[in-house]
Amino acid sequence: ALITYAKYITYFLTFTVFWIFSKFSKINLTDLFFKLILISIVIESSSVVFSVYDAIIVNGAEFYRSNDYRGLSANINITAFSLVLKSPVVVFYLFNSNKRLITVLCYFILFMTSSALFFLLTRGAFLAFIIIILSLFTYMLIRNSRANYKKVLVCLVVFFTSYSFTNTIMGSNESNVVIDRVSTLRLNNEDESINQRLRYYSAAIMSIKKNPVLGVGVGNWKFISIKYDSKKISEYTVPYYVHNDFLQIGAEIGIIGMMFFIYFIFRPFYLLIRKIYHSKESFIEVIIFLMISVYIIDSLLNFPVNRPISHLMLLILIVVYQQRKMT
Repeated sequence: ALITYAKYITYFLTFTVFWIFSKFSKINLTDLFFKLILISIVIESSSVVFSVYDAIIVNGAEFYRSNDYRGLSANINITAFSLVLKSPVVVFYLFNSNKRLITVLCYFILFMTSSALFFLLTRGAFLAFIIIILSLFTYMLIRNSRANYKKVLVCLVVFFTSYSFTNTIMGSNESNVVIDRVSTLRLNNEDESINQRLRYYSAAIMSIKKNPVLGVGVGNWKFISIKYDSKKISEYTVPYYVHNDFLQIGAEIGIIGMMFFIYFIFRPFYLLIRKIYHSKESFIEVIIFLMISVYIIDSLLNFPVNRPISHLMLLILIVVYQQRKMT
């Protein structure tokens, strides 16, 4: 509990610093944040692509899904969702700028980002990326600009080019690695990853039913989970996380705590929907809304609240939203 509280206090203090900075600083936090994200996604995607290139092309290794290609984060799933969460900002600059250099740069970043995602082969991130990109393209096409149609078409060409590029490097002669990976996304007894998550979700729900008010204690799921999953544990791999932040928080601190956590994330999500619906000029709000959507998808499948690279993004997004709300 002390270790977990220390982490939450660090998040709270960081959020407070961000909030104070946004309240008393005259800096346009949205502009600053978006530019830093643009730099960040270039670094993250490049680290993945170049690590694969070094292993496969330079050293002649055979491609397989490996944590060696995780880039700058702890594992490939975290990197994949981090890239997807930041990708709407690239689309924002692409459609919001008429400068040729920025447009070309955005196409290149989209190429690097999609290539990195193909190499990482994280199915949840694939689905989130498709949903986000299609949503953005639909929004831009609804605005009915000839320039938007052209840019959407070029983006599709960029995505297909990155797909061909990555598939060539993977050396997939007999089968398509990307399609083979995505096609395994189905609920059956063959997919251990999905079945494992469903097992964890069931255990967390059972725990919430037994301890609905106080839960099992902050940080205690790593111990309680052993009781529920003892017959399935192999090689001492303890299920530290439920792979669903909402259920894990509910299991650890009860339903009331889970509702507060849901409110913290979904209130700005709901208010953004209202603002987008009632406002014609809301492109930035659409971007923030989609970025929070990616975080929610990640929270339903993984544990971003325990990963600073993901959770700090949410805290900054909420602060950026609050500053825009006050201006």
